[in-house]
Amino acid sequence: MQNLPKGCMRSRDWHSLLARADVQSLSQARRRHEHKHHNDEHVSNNRHSYGVQEYTVVLNNEHAQYWSHVDKGGKFRINGMLAGTYHVRLFQDQREVQATNLVLARGGSAQVSIEAPAEQATMWSIGCHDGRPQGFLNADKFERMHPSDRRMSSWLPRTVSVGDVRQFPMAQIGGLNPTTIRFTLTAKEASSPRTLLIVTTAHVNRGRPFVKVNGTPQRVPPAPSHLQVYGKGVYESRVFTRGAHLLSPATYTFGALQLKAGLNEIVIDVAGRLKPGLSPFLQPTFVYDYVALV
Repeated sequence: MQNLPKGCMRSRDWHSLLARADVQSLSQARRRHEHKHHNDEHVSNNRHSYGVQEYTVVLNNEHAQYWSHVDKGGKFRINGMLAGTYHVRLFQDQREVQATNLVLARGGSAQVSIEAPAEQATMWSIGCHDGRPQGFLNADKFERMHPSDRRMSSWLPRTVSVGDVRQFPMAQIGGLNPTTIRFTLTAKEASSPRTLLIVTTAHVNRGRPFVKVNGTPQRVPPAPSHLQVYGKGVYESRVFTRGAHLLSPATYTFGALQLKAGLNEIVIDVAGRLKPGLSPFLQPTFVYDYVALV
């Protein structure tokens, strides 16, 4: 089991906080469900309380799907599975971290070994790297509010310091809120080329990062693939406007960055075709999970 970054918590704790927050936009049935979940399972704010729930294994093929939490000893067991070949995926919270395959014979049993890779060492990081925009600005509201809601913090351009995740927007919206990250490096730290990682959980209208490092534009990554629905490619035009965040996770890598000793600036905006007359929140956008310099 890997420790969480400071200030991060697992999904169960996160949703217990949402259940006790402003729930005016939730249905009475949802409220009753959350209340029962909170009382019956004694959900705790201590982020270490549910380490047993940190990992989940999902097995699926075209005929069946199964899942199980991994216990404290790193093991799981699923009974009554249909015979077949399964795709096996390991999730750390809501982020897929490893995958393999398993063949199960009729009437037989099988074992599979799958392990989460160690987190990469970083110069700095922003976010929890858990498949959610947890901790970012407005991430505590988007599941209950439209981004245009007046209770949301403003979607304006922002300049943030490393470690100031609460001022870093959960979504990068084309034409609206470019984000500038400022940080300092020593001469030794700046002597080697570095790599910027931007991990996203979803995109709207094929939005992806457009990055400038100390004023120099970096290569623009290819547009994300269309979401496949019943074998047809469709645009993801409404994601965080309806409280969703996990549809098309992606990792963007910007390598061989030439940084300098002292103050550095990285500006992150959105690459994508803006559409005149369309609501800002339907323009090309992506939702953050994690940003790191390695």
